[in-house]
Amino acid sequence: MTLDPPVGVAPTWSPLQEECISFSATEELGIYDLRFWIYHFFMDKTEMKNRTKQFALRVMTMTDHLPSNSKANVIKNQILRSATSVGANYRAALRGRSSAEFIAKLGTVLEEADETAFWLELIEESNLMSAEKLVSLKSEADEICAIIFSTRRSTRENDKS
Repeated sequence: MTLDPPVGVAPTWSPLQEECISFSATEELGIYDLRFWIYHFFMDKTEMKNRTKQFALRVMTMTDHLPSNSKANVIKNQILRSATSVGANYRAALRGRSSAEFIAKLGTVLEEADETAFWLELIEESNLMSAEKLVSLKSEADEICAIIFSTRRSTRENDKS
């Protein structure tokens, strides 16, 4: 899916991914990330499966660029586990036998996406990688968390009615 930025809005480019990742409006307009709104309302299960897999692949690529020392190696292993678990658990959620199982497995996806966000913050704050190189991954982790949270909430509310 290709999105053209709104008039007067410049695209932001990811250093780890050669594609447009978000749109930031000028100060007069405020800052908007239109992808979340669009994905939230129009993303289907197949697109979300692909998005979580691409997220894991991007994290894997990012870890290749971390230094080789004891603290970086510990964080590499942790973030690789959590980031790859996001996509794996999302797929497992889709195979859930009941709505309750689907909701429970989405809870695991949410935990793993949030854990990945934590490791990304730790990488930045420990100066293992510059903040500029982590912006798009941190944003993607936050968006996945928001989408999964919203999906869980909607499913719970639909089950009650």
